[in-house]
Amino acid sequence: MTRHRLTLATLVALLTVGVFVVAGCGGSTISPDAVAVVDGTKITRGDLDALLVQTKSSYKLQTPPQTFPQAGSSQYQALQQRAVAYLVRQEQYSQQAKKLGIVITDAGVDKSITDVEKQNFGGSKSKFEAALTKQGSSLSQYRQTARVQLLVNKLASAITKDITVTPAEAKADYEKNKTSSTYTTAESRLMRHILVKDLAKANAIYAQLKAGADFATLEKKSSLDTGTNQQGGTLNVTKGQTVPEYEKVAFSLKTGTFSTPVHSKQYGYFIIKPVEDLKPAKTKTYDEVSKQITKTLLDSKKNAALTAWSTNLTKIYDGKVKYALGFEPPAAATTPSTTTG
Repeated sequence: MTRHRLTLATLVALLTVGVFVVAGCGGSTISPDAVAVVDGTKITRGDLDALLVQTKSSYKLQTPPQTFPQAGSSQYQALQQRAVAYLVRQEQYSQQAKKLGIVITDAGVDKSITDVEKQNFGGSKSKFEAALTKQGSSLSQYRQTARVQLLVNKLASAITKDITVTPAEAKADYEKNKTSSTYTTAESRLMRHILVKDLAKANAIYAQLKAGADFATLEKKSSLDTGTNQQGGTLNVTKGQTVPEYEKVAFSLKTGTFSTPVHSKQYGYFIIKPVEDLKPAKTKTYDEVSKQITKTLLDSKKNAALTAWSTNLTKIYDGKVKYALGFEPPAAATTPSTTTG
């Protein structure tokens, strides 16, 4: 049930990795049933308790399972503060979404759930709910998680809808980075080799090869390189990705010939045989990578826009959030980044 796990993992991360920066007044006198008030909208103790129940279930799903903090402990207090901070931010998102005309309907949530059922459970609602129960969750909890995820996705789309990458920007990025490993493949060559630990053994094998022994047969029998010995020592070696002693010989030998023993302090003694001629370095053309570059640049721009929006949101709600005593966020707080993909 991939989508549910991803959504729940996101929620757990928000509660256990970092807290949102939420401006407001701590220890204020507010309604007894509220833990916070966001620009006039209450976040109730019931909202917090429901989130903590869901979080407790998620602790059991981690690998290895984590122990949920005991009520009254400093760890539990910190968890409550992070949970309240999450709910505050969620309410802020909801308020901003409303201003942008974004509405998450029950029908939209239903479709999201139906998609999960089709993708992971053959369209079976009963199997989906059974999986939720096994994970310590429920359909009502999942609906709320799905609703939040839809809201965040629609907000991100609305905030970034006008962001584009021009062909000129993509081409400039290509020209700047085309010599990097992202776009350029270094020289390579298909090799066979026999690896042994001591020089005496290497010399003995070399003598057998000189006498006409089959390279692949000796490799399979004697080489310590178990990663290649079942394929007769075949290995595609890319320049710059192996030890220099090996590389110097491997890229200078004539195809079909074999080397004298080559010593590597890291591995031992190699006898190397190039199987094919050098494949020259190749740089992908702009046309081959333009779509990839455009997507990368677009994602980067969108992430920057979402980070700026989140920072500005904190300023918007400065002084508009009040907390019940004991539920205010810690003085030092960090904002988790929002990513697109």
